[in-house]
Amino acid sequence: MADYDRALHLDPQYAAAYYNRGVAYKNLDRIEPAIEDLTQAIRFDPQNAIYYRNRGVIYKKARQYHRAIEDYNLAIRIDPRYGRAYFNRGVAYKKLGRYQDAIDDYTQAIRLMPNYTRAYHNRGVAYKNLRQYQRAIEDYNEAIRLDPANAIIYYHRGNVYSRLGQYRRAIEDYDEAIRFDPNMTEAYYRRGVTYKNYGRPYEAMLDYNQAIRLDPNYAEAYISRGAAYLNLGEFDRACEDFLKACELDECAYLSWSREKGYCH
Repeated sequence: MADYDRALHLDPQYAAAYYNRGVAYKNLDRIEPAIEDLTQAIRFDPQNAIYYRNRGVIYKKARQYHRAIEDYNLAIRIDPRYGRAYFNRGVAYKKLGRYQDAIDDYTQAIRLMPNYTRAYHNRGVAYKNLRQYQRAIEDYNEAIRLDPANAIIYYHRGNVYSRLGQYRRAIEDYDEAIRFDPNMTEAYYRRGVTYKNYGRPYEAMLDYNQAIRLDPNYAEAYISRGAAYLNLGEFDRACEDFLKACELDECAYLSWSREKGYCH
């Protein structure tokens, strides 16, 4: 940081120094000075698309999605073939729930960067949110082809297979997600839910246990394990899990089980 300060002392209009210092501030999660420096970089070099895109990234990090989109628009206006700007704008649209707009931008990013794994993955997530599940699977397949050791892509494809009732395929994908990231709490939990739906309650219980080991404050895992205990007739254990979930602000199951007389 001191080097950028010295450079700007020598040349107060040095756009690249403002840019690089702003990126450094962003990496330190110092949002306001990061935006100030990127704004100064743009002031002294207003035709640099990279500066607009990176200020947009900072706005997105600050959850100022509309401002982020404005900056991505400017970056694309300067450089219509700037694939990362389309991708980043797609991310901002997704955060706003504008999934079709996000898909359009991810598609353009893929045209410009056909091997960009994240664009396929993110487009798959957007298709899933629009319930276009087959298209989501196709994008996840391509993302996995490009990055076959990426746990989160297997996890998301597993979620789609589970939603479609293709439980064996879903379990296979959760297995792969866990193989590449043994600490992915959500993968254990979702595999447990899928085992339950697949009629394999004991495997489900093992996965709920592991999810809780990894995250002792995982309310949904306590609820699902409690429901499994309830189905097995182990009411005391079920009530312990429902009580723990309630301590984590998820009290509906505890209230229901008390109404039914399972818990006191």
